[in-house]
Amino acid sequence: GSCSTYQNGRGAVNFSQFPCSFQTWTSPNVVLNICGEDAQIGICSTWKPGLLPSILYIFEKHKLEVVSAHVSSENCKCMYMFHTHV
Repeated sequence: GSCSTYQNGRGAVNFSQFPCSFQTWTSPNVVLNICGEDAQIGICSTWKPGLLPSILYIFEKHKLEVVSAHVSSENCKCMYMFHTHV
């Protein structure tokens, strides 16, 4: 994509300082958004013992640093949201 400058009420923001590519991949239970060296990962699953440690192991294996994590559950469903950085 093309980078540009955005003028807001507080001054100009030069978008060339930010990564210009934003990519999204989806599957039935996973959404992956990547922008530069950051990724947002959403995983929806039925409750499974040991799933969270397995996810974190995969992140560590691929040298992804977890910036933030949000886990929620209702009945037998779990939703995991991660912000990761390479």
